[in-house]
Order: sequence, then structure tokens, then C-alpha cells
Amino acid sequence: MNSGCSASRCRRGNLVNGAKTFITNGINADLVITAVRTSAERHRGISLLVLERGMAGFERGRGFEYLMRNLPQERMQIAVACLARARAGLRWTIEYVGGRTAFGQPIGGFQNTKFTLADVSTEVAVAEAFIDRCVLELDAGRLTPADAAKAKLWASEMEFRCLDRCQQLFGGYGYMREYPIARAAADARVTRVYGGTSEIMREIIGRDLKLTQR
Repeated sequence: MNSGCSASRCRRGNLVNGAKTFITNGINADLVITAVRTSAERHRGISLLVLERGMAGFERGRGFEYLMRNLPQERMQIAVACLARARAGLRWTIEYVGGRTAFGQPIGGFQNTKFTLADVSTEVAVAEAFIDRCVLELDAGRLTPADAAKAKLWASEMEFRCLDRCQQLFGGYGYMREYPIARAAADARVTRVYGGTSEIMREIIGRDLKLTQR
């Protein structure tokens, strides 16, 4: 697993020191070709040495475990961003419906508008409460992968739903780039994919439920 290492010559060969991280499928390798500096010459001082499984001091580590430790934090970052965009979309929409008129009155006065924004406001508030709790758990080092998955799942799906409903209230203007709701609604689609798709989040949460297998 060593690459870019240094080596000192001993009676029976070379003593290689060093380490390399982030090697795709490295844990499965039985033979590794390493680029090792064997002299001070800039270019000619690099030698290719073969390391084999079983050699003294040659170890292969499972870097995936380290990556897994950071996944809850990554998913919380996504959840917080989704929440922020949903809140922004709600604010933009409240401002818009207060000034846009139809049939002689602001569209914010229509029952449909009130009910739609009431639902959006409630979803955002619920998401904020859970995400705030998860952030506190993350800071304390107690956030579980399942709770991080719940936060990411709910926040990304909530953002998509809420921005879609807000965009609808803008009518045709909701598709014009002059209005930030247009870009926000388009960007909301990918948040259900990166950092783990919603389906993967459900799988993680489902496993945590420890359902009986029959």
C-alpha cells in the first residue's frame, strides 16, 4: 500500500517506510507496486518496488471505515442546506404573494395560498426542530447513522415538496431566472440523490429498525 515512500538500503534489500491512503480496492490487493525514493536524484531517484502480502511490516487498512465515520456529518450538512433553501423559498413566496394581485386582490388573500403556505411553513418548522436536535447530537459525538439518514431523507424530500408548491404560486414567473425560486426549485431535485439517495437513506433507517426476517 506504500507509494511515494522512502527506502534505505540494508544488507538484504530495501527497508521501505511510508503509507498511502485512498486506494480503490486496496484492501483486496495481494501484490502492490510502489514508487519509492531510493536516492536523492530528482527523477532517477525513484524506484518501483514490489510488496507482497505477508511481508513483515506490510499492512492493508480498511479506509472505508474512516469514510463511514464522516458520512453522518456530510448528511447533516446536506440536511441543513436543504432546510435553509426551503426557508428561503418560503420567504420569497410570502413576499411575492403579498404584492401580486389577481381578480383585484393580492393572491396572498386566497384561501388556497394560505393553506399552501401554512403547510410549507409547518413542514419547515418540523424539519428545523429535528435537524437542530441532530446537530446537537453530532456536536456531542452521539449522532447515529440512522438519525443522520432520517435528517437527510426528510430535509431533502421536504425541500423538494415545499419549493415545488412555492414555485406553483409564482405562476409563469416561477420559471423565469430573474426569480430565485426558479433556480432553487431546479436545484432541489439533486439533493435527493447526492450524499446517498433517498432510497439508500430508507434502507439505512429500515436496517436500524431491526425488523424480523422471515
